[in-house]
Amino acid sequence: MPDADGNGEYAPLYSRQERIRIALMLVLVIAPIALISHFWLIPWISAYAEFANCYTYGDINGLQLLLKVAFVYLPLSFAIFLLLLLGRRCIRIIQARQDPLPGEKVLRPTRYRYGNAALILPAVVLLIVIVITCFAIWGSFQADRLGRMALPCTPEQRIKLEQSL
Repeated sequence: MPDADGNGEYAPLYSRQERIRIALMLVLVIAPIALISHFWLIPWISAYAEFANCYTYGDINGLQLLLKVAFVYLPLSFAIFLLLLLGRRCIRIIQARQDPLPGEKVLRPTRYRYGNAALILPAVVLLIVIVITCFAIWGSFQADRLGRMALPCTPEQRIKLEQSL
């Protein structure tokens, strides 16, 4: 719906104080995750990967597990996270055929889009989820194939593993 000057309606903006609060909340959530990942998770995965073929869990070895995590579980987790984060909003955009939604505040000046133009975000989110899911399905086959090619744990690796524990 254009204004009298023909420029179109803009969604309401967050106040400066609200934007600062949002930024601080993001930092408070992201910073601990980044620090834990950098100082604990990544070094642990690197150490585990060095001897992954020496570990067995039922019918699979540690290398197969790492490959499944990298090619299947991480992409699917990201797709699920994306759906949880944006899914409800995308459904509401499809129902209202308006983006941003009525009364929704935005961080920067944003014109309302109506009709098919408003459906771009839901379509992009759906496309990303489909592509990631297809990648995970493909990755499942690749992880199985690559995992079967893993060399068995050598005596030298076993000795190094026991010394590192």
